[in-house]
Amino acid sequence: MGISAGSRGLADPDFADVARAMNQIAAFALPAGLVAYLGFVALAGPARRATSTALVATAPQRRALALSPESALVGQDLGRRIRLMGWIGFWLDFILAFLTAPLLAFGAVGQSISSTVWVSDPIHWGYFGLGLLFASLFLDLFSTIASGRLMRDPASMLAADQPAALWFLGAGSLVNVLGSVVSFVGVGLSIALLVAKTVSQPPGIAITDPDRIVRALDVFILMANFNLLLAHFIGAGAAVWLSMQALKARHKFAVGLG
Repeated sequence: MGISAGSRGLADPDFADVARAMNQIAAFALPAGLVAYLGFVALAGPARRATSTALVATAPQRRALALSPESALVGQDLGRRIRLMGWIGFWLDFILAFLTAPLLAFGAVGQSISSTVWVSDPIHWGYFGLGLLFASLFLDLFSTIASGRLMRDPASMLAADQPAALWFLGAGSLVNVLGSVVSFVGVGLSIALLVAKTVSQPPGIAITDPDRIVRALDVFILMANFNLLLAHFIGAGAAVWLSMQALKARHKFAVGLG
């Protein structure tokens, strides 16, 4: 954020002032917005429930589809696959996020800013990758919940009039592919930084400048980006595979109805 941590002369004072002003504004705006939202929910809740009840009472009932045993089995099979992959992805993301967050925290605390361009710093790419990993973790948990609905009522998610019911599969693919790209860039920058520091060290001369020596924190950042790359790569493969299975299930479901 423009504040140096070890190399005070390399900080950007102008950016630090802008970031400090934004933080001060956010410190007042976010609590005020939260209080206003809670007040709106408390006041509009009874009216919204009454309106929803009236709409449900007057809305025409959707014609129930006559499901064949084959169509029901298609929905149950896809639901079990989504639930299994969802739980595997959730715990894998949780474990890797649990291992990665302390590494990035150690790197942030002991980081010595070696470049004024934040894009070239691998720890920032690690932050983005970790944020995308949290989004992937949420989508994995949501998929386990949606799989129960799919197994109970396959028509609600596989019918032709529900094209966006399995949106979380496409969102998971997009998030994990983007996270793979971000983490790959972070790994590449970490390796380039380690190689540059190693090559720049003259033999037989002691170096005291922390920006020119290989430190444990540099290795921590490399490990963090590698963990994120592994998690996103596995998540992207699983999401793409489930998306293909969902397309096949939609086709089989439509054939079974026909």
